[in-house]
Order: sequence, then C-alpha cells, then structure tokens
Amino acid sequence: MPQVYTSMLVIMTVLSLAFFATILQSTNLQDSAYSLQWKPEKGAKSSFLLNVVSLSKEDPMEMEVALTQVVLKVDEDGYEAETTNNGALIRFGGEEMRDTRTTKTEVEYTKRGAVKELMKGFNKGGEDPWLFALIRAFVAPDSPVKVGGGWQYEYKPKDTFAGARLSYTLKSVENGMATVDFAVNGIGRERPELGKGVWIVDAKTGALQSMTCHVANLFGSGEAGASITLKRN
Repeated sequence: MPQVYTSMLVIMTVLSLAFFATILQSTNLQDSAYSLQWKPEKGAKSSFLLNVVSLSKEDPMEMEVALTQVVLKVDEDGYEAETTNNGALIRFGGEEMRDTRTTKTEVEYTKRGAVKELMKGFNKGGEDPWLFALIRAFVAPDSPVKVGGGWQYEYKPKDTFAGARLSYTLKSVENGMATVDFAVNGIGRERPELGKGVWIVDAKTGALQSMTCHVANLFGSGEAGASITLKRN
C-alpha cells in the first residue's frame, strides 16, 4: 500500500475519532442534568457591576452601581446576605452625578436562591423594591434539569407587592456556563409580562456570572420599561 495512501487513512481515522468524540461529548452534555444551585459558605464574598437604564423618553435615566455581597448566615433553609452599594454614577436629564454614599441592604434567600424576605435597607412602601430584588435573584430548579428543561417559581403577594411568577428554561451549557432564559409575569388573571431576560450561571457551582433583562414599570420607567445588566466583577 503506498505510503501517501496509508498516511491519508491515518489522518482520516484520527479526524473521524475526533469528530465522534466531539459528538459524544456534546451528547453527554445534552443528557446531563444540572442543579444550578449555589451553596454558599458563611463569609462568601462576590462583587458585581449593576447598570440600570430607564427607557422612558420623558424621564431618561441611567445608573451604574458597584455592588459587594457578603453571606452573613447559612442554614438548611437558605442563607442571608448583605449587599453594599459602593457608590453610583447617575445620568439624568443630560447631567451626570456621582453619589459617593455607601448603603447596605440585607436579604434572606431560600436555598434555591429565591428572595424570602427584604430584611434591612429597603423602602417597602411600593412594588419596586420587591420587583427589583427578585429580578436580581436567580432561582434554581427544585431538581436537576437537562438542556431544554424548564421550571417555575411563584412569589406570593406581600405588602403592596402583587406577586409574580418566574419561568426559566435551560437553553444551553457551553464551556461550563449555563445559559438560562427567564420571564417574569404577574399572577393575576391576565398575568401581564413584567420582565424577561437571560442569566449566565456556572453550571457546576451555581455561581451567578451575569444577567441582562428588560423590566416594565421599574423606577418610573412606565410602559417603555428599563434595561438591567448585572455582571460579576
């Protein structure tokens, strides 16, 4: 058998094995189930950059905030975390203002990551605090899901908050990162859409990496809504 022909057979065999190995790996990823649940330890610290843009033409506003979250307590039911606002850059009406004040909020979460209680630092007189808090909280499924699988979580009415239902779909897992689409709807008869977006979550640890979404009626944004971006720093 000619040497060139033999070499070609070897190359084709190697390429074929690589191809089937890739297909097998992809199939294994598709068949794998992911819990996507973050299991923090007390003292765990995370930093994020938050950007909020009001899309209202009447009252355009943009806010950039540096956030630091520290886990204060962990038990079998969930965890409590304190988030520090390390200052904000605000653009409003063509002007720019830097707010150097430091503010802190505390939130109690379930073990799946849902907001259980707004504990300290929130003005609970309206819907915005609850809507803003739950938009920023990723809720893991109650049992592992495969790519294409979905789950829901419902927030009951509380104070003046009318409640909401979150729906999630695991769209893909690539390079260890899970892409999860989500939507937020009201729980009334009409179930209006309150927001929708995408989470990027570490598929192995459940650590949040980023989130982008569009939300209606947040911070006076009205029908135009607001866009929110959250990225791990």
